[in-house]
Amino acid sequence: MARFSLITNSFWGGVTRVFNTLEILLKKEYPDSTVFKEFLSTNTFSFSILRDIRSNPPDVLFIGGWDNTLKTLVHNIDRNKTKVILVWCSPLTQVDLGGELGRFLDVWNLSQSGMISNVCLGVESNYQALNPTNKSISFTPFYFEENELDPYRQIVEKSSEFDSSKIHCDFFCAPCPRKNIFAQICSLSQFKENINAHFNYTDAGEGMRYIEAASSLLSNITNHGFLETQNYFSLIRQMDFGMQVTLSESFNYVAAEHMYMSIPVVLSKATPFVRYHNDDISGLIVDSPEDTRQISEIAGKIILDPVFRKEMGEVCFQYIKKYNDSSKSIFTENIKQMISKGQ
Repeated sequence: MARFSLITNSFWGGVTRVFNTLEILLKKEYPDSTVFKEFLSTNTFSFSILRDIRSNPPDVLFIGGWDNTLKTLVHNIDRNKTKVILVWCSPLTQVDLGGELGRFLDVWNLSQSGMISNVCLGVESNYQALNPTNKSISFTPFYFEENELDPYRQIVEKSSEFDSSKIHCDFFCAPCPRKNIFAQICSLSQFKENINAHFNYTDAGEGMRYIEAASSLLSNITNHGFLETQNYFSLIRQMDFGMQVTLSESFNYVAAEHMYMSIPVVLSKATPFVRYHNDDISGLIVDSPEDTRQISEIAGKIILDPVFRKEMGEVCFQYIKKYNDSSKSIFTENIKQMISKGQ
C-alpha cells in the first residue's frame, strides 16, 4: 500500500487548486493508498511533520510552493525511502515579475543533485525550454475538477440583487502587478455607464489601490471582498463576462471557471490554454496585454452585442471542456509515470 504526502505553504490560489486535484487523482488511481495533505504556515517549520515523515516515511512526497520551510524539509528527509516531487505553479515569466529567482534556483539545484526527483511545470513551453538541460523537469498541465462547477452551471436565472440594466463584468484575481488590472480598468472606462464592475479584493493592501482606481474611472463598482468557494462560484454565474488580460499565467483558474460556466472572458496570450488551437475563441484574445485599444474593442463587442456575448459563452464552454479533459489525461499519466519510475 503506497503512502503519499502532499505538503504546501499556500492556503489559496493556484497551488491550492493543483493540490486539491492531485489529492483527488491519487485517491482515485491508488485506492488502497493513504494520502496525507498538510498546509504549512509560511516560514514556520513544523518539526512534528518532519518527525512523522522520518518515523513513517511516505513513498512519495509532493511539495507545492517553495520557501525555507520546505527547503529544510527536503534537506532532512531520507531520499532512500522517499521520492520528492515538487509542483512549481508559476510560469517562468513570474520568476522575474514575482521576485522568485532565488527560490527557483534553489529548486533547480536540488533537482540537479537528485534531492528532488521531479519538478512539475504547468506551462508546456517552459518544460520544452528546460527539460533538455535537466531531465527532472516534467510537464503537468493544470486542470480543474468539473464536478465542482457542474451545480453552478445549472443556475439560469440572474439574481434580483443585480441591476438588470447593467452588463456585469468582473476582475476576480489576486491583486498584483502581473494581473494587469489597471490597464483593463482603463480599457472599460468608455463603457462606464453600461457596466457594473465587480471585484473580490480585501480591505487592505494592493487591492484597495485598484478599487480606488476603478472608483475614479468607472461609474458602478462592487467590491465583494474575500469570497468563500461556494459564494465565488455562485457569483461567477451571475456575471455577463470576465476580464483576464494578464501578463503571466501558469493556467488561470479564474478564466477557466468562467468559461466552463459559459461566461465569456477577455483573455491575453499569456494564458496557456489560449496559446494552442485557439481559433474558436480568437475573438476574445488580446494580442498584447498592453494594447488597451484592443482590450476596449473586444470588451465593447461583448458589452454591446448580446448575441455575440451568448454565442461566445457557449463557445468558451466547449473549448475549455475539451482542453481540460486533455490536460487531465496528460497530468494523470505523467504523475503516474513519476511515481512508478525507480520503484
